This record gives sequence, structure tokens and C-alpha cells, in this order.
Amino acid sequence: MSAYMFFNVSQFIDDEKMEKYRQHVFATVEKFGGRYLILGGDQIILEGEKDLEFPVLIRFDNKEKALAWYRSDEYQNIIQLRLDATIGNLSLIDGFVPE
Repeated sequence: MSAYMFFNVSQFIDDEKMEKYRQHVFATVEKFGGRYLILGGDQIILEGEKDLEFPVLIRFDNKEKALAWYRSDEYQNIIQLRLDATIGNLSLIDGFVPE
């Protein structure tokens, strides 16, 4: 069952660190079989209030691969760049397909 890493970036606070993070993160995601499904983009709010400033959604084959990516040395070596560069949340969502 697919699993998704969902980043809800509410604010960018350090463009230089974010650029360094971007230079490396795509290769780490690819190495663990991840695929970006959403990377920012315009939004049309159909219900409720705007909540997402810069959404990022990455699909992995399963929860184990998503966690392996997150916990990998490759990602842990750059995670502090993202934490220093942004304010937001990260969730791991286990995919579910109803029968």
C-alpha cells in the first residue's frame, strides 16, 4: 500500500538554506523510490479557509520505504537545512484504497 509524505510549509525563512536543501533532496527521494506528486502550485479554495502555503506530497511504495528515506543518512544529512529554512509540518500518511 502506498504511503505519502505530506509537507505543509507555512513559511520560508531562509532562502539560502532552502536552496542548498533543494540541491540534494530530489536525489535522496529518488534513491528510495519516492515520486513527487505535488510541489507547490496555485490553489483554489473550494471549502474552508486557505491552510496550505506551499504543499509538497511525495509518494512512496509503502510506509517502510518512506520511513527508510526519512531516517536515511542521506536525508538526515540535509534535514536541518529544511528545518532551519522553513516553518511547517510533516506527516506520513498510510494510503488506503477502499474496496
